[in-house]
Amino acid sequence: MTISLLEFLNRIIPLSESLSLRLNSILKTADYKKKTVLLKEGQVCNHIYFIESGLVRVYYLKEGKEICSGLLCEGGLVVSVKSFFK
Repeated sequence: MTISLLEFLNRIIPLSESLSLRLNSILKTADYKKKTVLLKEGQVCNHIYFIESGLVRVYYLKEGKEICSGLLCEGGLVVSVKSFFK
């Protein structure tokens, strides 16, 4: 079942009509091909991603090897917290 970001937020706390309209005016939708890297090591995270459809693998590099730290599916939020807040 596909869920939109506004539906996701509305489940947490009901959004006013004006807030829903404002969010609709600023939110952007993008499609990514399989194996697209959203953030490379050393880059600054400037976005918070909401997964409407698909799966995201979260990993980091250790001694040149990819270490998978999680999988996120539809309805999940993706952000590099450490980078985003620095």
